[in-house]
Amino acid sequence: MNYHEEVQDLFDAPAAYVLAHCIAADVGMGAGIALTFRRKYPEMPGAVLDAEPAIGDAVRYTAPDGRVIYNLITKGSSYQKPLRSDFEASLRTLKKEMLAQHETHLAIPLIGAGLDRLDWRESAPFIQELFADTDVDIMVCRLK
Repeated sequence: MNYHEEVQDLFDAPAAYVLAHCIAADVGMGAGIALTFRRKYPEMPGAVLDAEPAIGDAVRYTAPDGRVIYNLITKGSSYQKPLRSDFEASLRTLKKEMLAQHETHLAIPLIGAGLDRLDWRESAPFIQELFADTDVDIMVCRLK
C-alpha cells in the first residue's frame, strides 16, 4: 500500500484512480462534496438508490465517462452524523469490493472529516492500517 496526501481537487485525480466519498442511505447528497458528486454525475443518486444501500455498504457506480465511484454508506439519513463503527464498516466493504474488482488506485477527500465531523487524525491511520496488506495506492486529495 502506498498512501500519500496531495493538494489537488479530487476530480482532477488521474483516470486510473477510483473515487470514494461518504453518503447516507437516503442518498440525499445535498451538501458538501456529495453535492459536487451529485452535480457532476446527476444519474448516480438514482443508481445508488436502486442498489438499496444499507449502512456499511460501498456502492460501486461507473459513470458514463468511465470514472468509477464508490459511495460509502456511513449513516441512514443525510441529517445524521455517522458512528465511527459504521464509517469503518463502509471502508472495510470498500476494500473488499476494490480487491474483488482488481482496482489498485483510490482517490479520496478527507472522508468523514467534513460535514460528518469525524476526526481525520483517527481516520487516516485506520485507512492506512486497513489497506496495509494490499497493493492499493491511496491518494488523499486536500483542497488549498
